[in-house]
Amino acid sequence: LRPTQLSGGMRARACLARSFMPRQELVLLDEPFASLDPVTAARLRTLTRELLALRTPPPALLLVSHDLDEALALGDQIKVLAPSGDRWIGEWHNPRPEAGSPEYQRLREELFAALSVEHPFLS
Repeated sequence: LRPTQLSGGMRARACLARSFMPRQELVLLDEPFASLDPVTAARLRTLTRELLALRTPPPALLLVSHDLDEALALGDQIKVLAPSGDRWIGEWHNPRPEAGSPEYQRLREELFAALSVEHPFLS
């Protein structure tokens, strides 16, 4: 296939693979799964976790996302910015609980509540 013939999911996988190719200490991901369908995005989040686990020591990951599930799946710490981007709303330690577990739901609801205060259109 030529690069222009790749689907969005194929392009995202190629970009993800490219970001893990060199031995680096930091991987920067800015909305990496935003344009993907939910199933493909979930698969790529799992692949990202697996790739991080293969490295010794694992590289640091800086992920920018508007997706709470993405942040919960990949982040050890979650920092939420105010809509203006000039201050933190809060910071949460994320033990990465299993999706759907009571701990996952509690943390997700806590994050959503913090976002709703700053982003009233969410409530």
